[in-house]
Amino acid sequence: MCFFSKKKFVAAISCLKRAIYLSPLDWKINYNMGLLHVHTRQYASAYSYLSAAVKINRTHAHTYMLLAITLKHLDDTENARMCFEEALGLAKHDLEILLNYAIFLQSIEEDNRSREVLKEFFLIYQNGVHGDTELSETANQLSEVLLPGSRHNTKSNPPSERESSSSKTESNEGTLDDEVLNPHQQLL
Repeated sequence: MCFFSKKKFVAAISCLKRAIYLSPLDWKINYNMGLLHVHTRQYASAYSYLSAAVKINRTHAHTYMLLAITLKHLDDTENARMCFEEALGLAKHDLEILLNYAIFLQSIEEDNRSREVLKEFFLIYQNGVHGDTELSETANQLSEVLLPGSRHNTKSNPPSERESSSSKTESNEGTLDDEVLNPHQQLL
């Protein structure tokens, strides 16, 4: 996976294919191959590897999340929703899964449910479970779209500063198309 972190995807695929040849029932290898294919936008291949990883290990929530993202890109929203629900059932307080699910719901125009999931994200975030800065920035962008004028914010600004920053709008208003993937946390 060092090739993946260096964005040398062909070399990463080559190494992982060799690893799958040597150990086809290792769910982590299938998961990493699926993650690599999601990042290279090869969703049909990603589906193949991620579904194999799910069949081998049904208890890893992030595999279900990646499978849901893959299914969304393959225009299978019902199965994507079921995968997100399964991921949340396994890891109810995982910020990355909650945020990706909120983005998914917003992308299929289920804004009310997306708001609920985003509020749950902020509740968990404010109770001390913090993700990386990319997660918090994306959550703030989504909250500007779904929760205009709300005080939900992952920044630790004082209230007066938060109010002035919430009145500013960024150029990314509208819909958020891409899910948040943090490959450095996902590597196994």
